[in-house]
Amino acid sequence: MRLQPIIVPGWKDSGPGHWQSQWETMLPQAVRVRQRDWENPVCAEWIATLAAEVERARTPALLIAHSLGCLVSAALPVPLWHKVAGALLVAPADVERPDAPECLRGFAPIARRPLPFQTVVVASDDDPYCALA
Repeated sequence: MRLQPIIVPGWKDSGPGHWQSQWETMLPQAVRVRQRDWENPVCAEWIATLAAEVERARTPALLIAHSLGCLVSAALPVPLWHKVAGALLVAPADVERPDAPECLRGFAPIARRPLPFQTVVVASDDDPYCALA
């Protein structure tokens, strides 16, 4: 089964040296989510943009998310779950922490429901943006 990789960057996008950008060049069939405003994210708008990419996918989607993109991926509307084969969620952002930037607070509360597709979360115990717990 062929999958449709969908790269889901976080706040401020991922620059040319970022691992997501490198993967995008190595995966020619990958689609990168393009948000209208990377600096001032709007939760509903970001989720709708990802939902549109998942809807367009002709094969099951593989979400490749980083930071705020992990929260957007976890908040994907339930009717689209059947179109997702799996997700790689790297360094999720904790928008509920006291020192989170104000522009990210609209992404709270963080979705904590189990996802029905294969999911791998990559996190570290020294991430300043999200405690391991």
